[in-house]
Amino acid sequence: MGRRLLGSFSGLAVVPLLAAAPALGDPPDETIRMARKRFQEGVAAIDAGNYEAARVAFQQAYALKPHASVLRNLGQAELKTNRYLEAARHLSTFVRETTYGTAAERDAAAKSLALAETHVGRVLVTVDVPGAEITVDGEPAGRSPFSEPFYAEPGDRLVRIQKDGYEPYEKSQAIEPGRTTQLKIALTASPVPTPAASVSRVASPIETPSGEANANATDGVGPPPPGLVPEPDSAVDGRTVALVASGGVALVSAGVWLGFALKGDSLESRADDLRWQIATLPAGAGCPGRAVCDELRDVSDRRATANTVALVGGIATGVSAAAFAGTLLFWPRSRSGVAGPVLVPALSFDRVGFGVRGAF
Repeated sequence: MGRRLLGSFSGLAVVPLLAAAPALGDPPDETIRMARKRFQEGVAAIDAGNYEAARVAFQQAYALKPHASVLRNLGQAELKTNRYLEAARHLSTFVRETTYGTAAERDAAAKSLALAETHVGRVLVTVDVPGAEITVDGEPAGRSPFSEPFYAEPGDRLVRIQKDGYEPYEKSQAIEPGRTTQLKIALTASPVPTPAASVSRVASPIETPSGEANANATDGVGPPPPGLVPEPDSAVDGRTVALVASGGVALVSAGVWLGFALKGDSLESRADDLRWQIATLPAGAGCPGRAVCDELRDVSDRRATANTVALVGGIATGVSAAAFAGTLLFWPRSRSGVAGPVLVPALSFDRVGFGVRGAF
């Protein structure tokens, strides 16, 4: 039946190609000659029942010379080879955009189109703004507004809509064979940049006196425009933090060390006085009322505690002072080459405090 259907109009379809040939006596156009040859090969393949060869021949003929007759034959051959998507697209173009053929031929093409449409899905997209580009699985489907549905293979298809000034829309959509999927999309306008954000990100060059520019230049490159990079001198680097921290710990530890060492010396003197009082008593007299002995024990305990705290303070002072000295000597300064102010512990016999050294 399929062979009879194609054969019934394939011979008639040759007529427009012959009519399109040059007038008698004129040299034939090579493109038209090749298109006619491929078309005739397609007709011969149909007569032989080789629909795939016919499809290829009609496709080549249509590429050389687009004509409604070739388009109709191509769609029929694609339908016979189960290429339903191509058949639906080509037969739809023939039925809806041309007036070629007799009523019977056009009716046959419309029935073939209806058969192809049962195997493919149709997508009809309505967008609230005109001129939006619509693609299905990356294939251009057209621009809004849509007038006809777009044929697509059944299954999950990625629908993407984009237009300048709007956020792109992208969603996976299930397409069912023989049905039309209608999508109504409202695009969201892109945020309008604020005046501050619209300022160019590239700072304009600033003219400076030649002497000042040469003084600030490094390796032949002038100073960076303000605001692009932080000023190195205004930042507090890790070296400064380490110096302040270790110096502060050294100062506090030294204060604890000296304070409790003096307290221990004072308690030691008091203990010596109490021992002298006990030693001046007659032999065997013991402690008078036990008060002196109790005070001696209390003073001795407090002296031992003060000495222990002084020892811990001395050790902490030594460790933190070593950390301060190591940071000062071995931690490199910032790249600016200008040493900022540094806190230095000042320890002496009669004074404990901080000194400040460096450039201000």
